[in-house]
Amino acid sequence: MLQAVVAEMAQVRLPVEPADVPRLAQEAPNFLRWGLRSLAELFDECGLGQKSRAVLAGESGDCATPPSRAPILLHAMLIDHYRKGACYPKGGGQMIPAHLVSHGVRANAGVDRGKQDLKRPVSRRVGIGVVEPNSEACESDATAGSTSMSVD
Repeated sequence: MLQAVVAEMAQVRLPVEPADVPRLAQEAPNFLRWGLRSLAELFDECGLGQKSRAVLAGESGDCATPPSRAPILLHAMLIDHYRKGACYPKGGGQMIPAHLVSHGVRANAGVDRGKQDLKRPVSRRVGIGVVEPNSEACESDATAGSTSMSVD
């Protein structure tokens, strides 16, 4: 069912309007019936035991929701992504934001300021930069939630 939902979702012509429901019922019945229902509902419908549920729902934490709230479509697309070879970079998932922060700071401020101690934020109701210990204001369109990451 998970594969059927993903396959049919790929065929749906967007945007979808309420008038398109009859067409969707013909072209993508599994997507329409199951796409937004919870993973737990699918497991109940199939009569799966606890071990089978645990194996199939192993990635539901990636959606930050338990199987009782994870939409089948979201979970199915995630599984499909992993099945096609998704992977983590060397150093783990935290390396993605670390490199984005490093490159964003360099591109927008001209130098890598991520390893310096910071005194106070510069703010106009939104984070726009920081004031460094030498009191030089460094404004940037890119802001980062954590400046303590080490990117070597």
